[in-house]
Amino acid sequence: MTTALEAALIYIRRGWRPIPVPYRKKGPELTDWPSLRISEAEAPRYFNGAKQNIGVLLGPCSNNLCDVDLDSDEAIAAAVLLPETMTFGRASTPAAHRLYICRTNPTGRKAVVGFKDPLR
Repeated sequence: MTTALEAALIYIRRGWRPIPVPYRKKGPELTDWPSLRISEAEAPRYFNGAKQNIGVLLGPCSNNLCDVDLDSDEAIAAAVLLPETMTFGRASTPAAHRLYICRTNPTGRKAVVGFKDPLR
């Protein structure tokens, strides 16, 4: 099993920006976490072997990493049309998130493209 520190170092080497998230929490609790840029040398300070989760900042700071969140059965079914990539999720939906490098948001502003089902 990979430790949080090992995962953080892998992410940093890919050009991604990992963020420590407390164990059993869904989000970070550090002040100003969106501005946090952890280097390989600093990683052991943030990922110190304690039980914890790990997040990754999305967007330009992480080489334009984006997450396609498949949050419905229909979206998951339609995902067969997406290119193969790294997937992750929870036990109930283990491949509900897909990671891609996107070049469509050069401004760096938050970009969310949602779909509202007209039948719901």
